Amino acid sequence: MKAYRGHIATLAKLSPLEIWHSRIDLEQEIGALGNGRLRRKLAQVIHKTRGQGLSKDDNFPHLVRGDKPRIMDKPPTIFHLEAKADARYRLAAEPLIADYRKRLAPDRLRLLDRFTLKDLAFKAVGVGSVGTFCCVALFMTADGEPLFLQLKQAQHSVLERLSPKLGYEGNQGRRVVEGQQMMQAASDIFLGFAQDDASGRQFYVRTLKNRRLGGISELSESEDLSDYAQLCGRTLARAHARSGDPAAIAGYMGKSEVFDGAVASFAIAYAEQSAVDFAALVRAKGSEKASKAPEHRRTKTR
Repeated sequence: MKAYRGHIATLAKLSPLEIWHSRIDLEQEIGALGNGRLRRKLAQVIHKTRGQGLSKDDNFPHLVRGDKPRIMDKPPTIFHLEAKADARYRLAAEPLIADYRKRLAPDRLRLLDRFTLKDLAFKAVGVGSVGTFCCVALFMTADGEPLFLQLKQAQHSVLERLSPKLGYEGNQGRRVVEGQQMMQAASDIFLGFAQDDASGRQFYVRTLKNRRLGGISELSESEDLSDYAQLCGRTLARAHARSGDPAAIAGYMGKSEVFDGAVASFAIAYAEQSAVDFAALVRAKGSEKASKAPEHRRTKTR
């Protein structure tokens, strides 16, 4: 929080245009890391990625099997949806992609037109999207160049519980897209939204994260969490300065560490509650298994 608070205070002194055009340079941030071993590892990742082209999708052929372009099933995290399943577990891929295409800017649509949809499969994602309907779509050019797009179900913001005034009218995928475009320095070129009319689900669409670049955050978290947390704080501060009033935010937090302590206390309480919830889940799962066991087995365990 100290890094966030300090960067917000710095940005509050800039003009709106200066804030909008400010950048956080990844290579510069890596060079400033105190952990020399991690610095070298991350520099190698950047160098290797640049050498092979940042635009090269290294999810291919990792997610594909066989001569025919088809996403490989890896249940329970990746699997194809059954056409005969009820509406809760189906997705009309072609109409959904068509709806997504209608909302793309002409230059992005021109680029997407070079690709053809080949396959779509359900793909479980991170804990922040548990309980939502998320898929990955494989597109290919005539020359066999791949493109993976991720379709993530967008739900209503949790902030709507605080006040009806915070409600967003319209496609929730559009809400997510507009928020990302407002807060991020460089948004995904394929960022868009769509709706599946059959189920009523609303989605936002983006390029599936490059596996190699995704390793940067994993390395940073595991080897130098402190520096990585500070980088996240500065990045979040820049996003909030673009989308809100940095002077008001900086003034609210002040120069003391009171706000830092409040956030830390909340984080600890949240972690403790997560441990309690997980323990309850394990107990419930154990009870469910016991209730399904044959009668003779339950008798023996008593």
